[in-house]
Amino acid sequence: MGEDDKAPAMTIRIPAPRVLADAATGSPDARTAEVLRALHRAKATIVEPDVPARSPSTETLAREIHTPREWLSKTMPVVEDIARRFALCATALERVVAVPSEKVADFQRSQDGALRELREAVQALKRQVDALSAWRVWWTRRMAAICLVMALLLAGGIGLAWRAHTLAKSTHDILAQILENQERARVAKEGTRR
Repeated sequence: MGEDDKAPAMTIRIPAPRVLADAATGSPDARTAEVLRALHRAKATIVEPDVPARSPSTETLAREIHTPREWLSKTMPVVEDIARRFALCATALERVVAVPSEKVADFQRSQDGALRELREAVQALKRQVDALSAWRVWWTRRMAAICLVMALLLAGGIGLAWRAHTLAKSTHDILAQILENQERARVAKEGTRR
């Protein structure tokens, strides 16, 4: 900014307390009087800054600089000790956190392995169940076929036995009739001879 751009300096002049008091009492407006009284009270609270009587000497400046240096030299070992303790605490904390995190990682790995083995066991069991169910279906079909063949053979055997029985009975009846006829013929032959 140039000198032309700077805002003009303003000086605020506050009238003397007596002038303010006179203006407050002579003013017909109560608000104006109150503002003037507030300004008078504010002026009483303003304290002018103390102007140093003399400039600080190099000796006092050296003493002022030397004092913080001594304080720093005294506190530096404490700060270094605190930093070393913080580093040790950080290392211990790191170890304390690292061990459980390793255990958690080991547990996670073992859990993943157990889940994988369980999944494989379930799949193997499912394959065995499928094989058993297929074998059961095959065995049921075979047993049904065997039972059907056995039933047919039994029915055939029973039918054949019945047929043989009826054939034997009819043959027996025929032979008995033949024997009876032969007996009659012999008796009739003997009766004619006499």
